[in-house]
Amino acid sequence: MSLDPVQRLRGAVARLERQHQSAQAAAQTAFEAAHRHAPSRSAATPPLESAAIHVFWRTHTGQRDWPVEWVHGALLARCLSGLEVDDWPALAPLCGRPVLFLANHQVAIETLLFALAVPAVLGRPVLSLAKREHRDSWLGRLGAHCAAYPGVRLPPMLAFFDRADPASLLAMADDLGQTIGREGLSLMVHAEGTRARACRQPVARLSSAILDLAVAWALPVVPVRFTGGLPVTPAPATLDFPLGFARQRIHLGRPLLSEALAPLPTGARRQAVLEALNRTGLPWEHEVAGVADPRFGAAVRALAERHRLQPQKAAVVQALAAHPPAIGLYRHLIAGLEGCAAPPCASAAEGAWFDGLLDWARRHD
Repeated sequence: MSLDPVQRLRGAVARLERQHQSAQAAAQTAFEAAHRHAPSRSAATPPLESAAIHVFWRTHTGQRDWPVEWVHGALLARCLSGLEVDDWPALAPLCGRPVLFLANHQVAIETLLFALAVPAVLGRPVLSLAKREHRDSWLGRLGAHCAAYPGVRLPPMLAFFDRADPASLLAMADDLGQTIGREGLSLMVHAEGTRARACRQPVARLSSAILDLAVAWALPVVPVRFTGGLPVTPAPATLDFPLGFARQRIHLGRPLLSEALAPLPTGARRQAVLEALNRTGLPWEHEVAGVADPRFGAAVRALAERHRLQPQKAAVVQALAAHPPAIGLYRHLIAGLEGCAAPPCASAAEGAWFDGLLDWARRHD
């Protein structure tokens, strides 16, 4: 007896669902197997919960349940799976102190995720150094717009320099030092300055100028490793989001105190920090890509096509849709993209901010 078209369709959907679940289970198994190679963590490592991140930023800004919190919360929920500390007893004494974080670099969004998540663990906002060209990227413009929300002051999260001119970093050192001191910030630098295209690669380059600043400013150096964002086989281009919209992990390594680094010659100092960075987290030679989310990816592509958005911006808007506190903001943006009347705002300044966010989403950078 032949099946009617509806039954055939249901059967096809069921088969696709089983294939999807099987593929996700296989990817999850590989990801967990890679993490079993990681060194054991201290039992005293504090868990990083979204509530802790909210508490930190609500205390710091004096705001709660506001649009920028929804944007940041949606991106954290979408892109970050957690944070691990290699040696919490060694790191805990640095809570509340300014430090220099030195990290590998996988994808663009991780810089923002780090600046949002890590302050909840160590108690200070983080200023990240970024290439000058990122100032006008989709992410740079989003960060600037969030920082411009009316009536709220966020700490600076990005400082821009010319990576092609190493002397530019030294030229901005005085201003950078004053900003760090005035705002009570830690500093984060991607050691190699540019994104990798594959995992299982040790960090091999590090500017001695960065370490000179750490010694001059008496900043402990905390190694950072991002994992789960890249494939084993090199991607054709650098990525803005983790491959397949997987979720990354942040690993914080054992800190190196500036007084231990100060006596070392330049080459030995650089080598000591590189070795510490490459020991952080799971062994780099065992890393695999995080578990992809093809459904989210399909939703992003559909949204981008329907509203002619850049893929990165469609990903941000779709992340809002998947984050319950941000549903109202998502609907506001969709109404604007579809040319419908947006819900009224509490003030003209807030309405102008929403209009600016809509302009950001529509703009092709």
